[in-house]
Amino acid sequence: MTRRGPFMQILNRVKAVCAGAGVIVVLTPEFQGTHLSGAIRWVGGRPVIQLSLRHKSDDHFWFTFFHEAGHVLTSPRRGEFIDAADIESFVDSDADEEVANRFARDCLLPPHEYQEFVDAGDLSASAIRVFAQAQQVAPGIVVGRLQRDDKVLRSHLNDLRSRFVGRPTRGDLRRARAARRNRGTRTGPRSVRPDVDLANTAIIEWNGVQPL
Repeated sequence: MTRRGPFMQILNRVKAVCAGAGVIVVLTPEFQGTHLSGAIRWVGGRPVIQLSLRHKSDDHFWFTFFHEAGHVLTSPRRGEFIDAADIESFVDSDADEEVANRFARDCLLPPHEYQEFVDAGDLSASAIRVFAQAQQVAPGIVVGRLQRDDKVLRSHLNDLRSRFVGRPTRGDLRRARAARRNRGTRTGPRSVRPDVDLANTAIIEWNGVQPL
């Protein structure tokens, strides 16, 4: 799912799968200066995964999604978690965050296969593409993991990562407001600055959930 089709199509599939399990997934703009990537809330007894798309890259989006999903699936309590831009900075400092980090890492790249790939010593772009295809993930996810593990410099191989959103045009905003009116959904001043998918110019949904 991490490498199939335009981003908004993938997102809609993620939301549908999660909704089938009783989990709500929404994209919401962050408050300026908060540097937040994701959060978990419980609304009416249902978990809500909020994602801010702060870094707008495929590896960061998927890690954040699975990190927040990890909170839902592994936390023994229905707590609310608000996670900073560098989620993995929580390693060893908070047990819940470390469990969620491990859940996300292992969901995206099985630990045994990943370690074998690293031990093989070929971290070239072509080798990463082959490994990513074998694991059925986007190459950017492998690059992001290698960078976080200090296996490659953070300035290297970034052409394999996807950045999939941009700022909306006025036309995009007009279409979004019209679509919301047709659906009977309230729009407010905070909902006029979300990002849009470059491929589909689809406005990120507000869904009445407070911003991060």
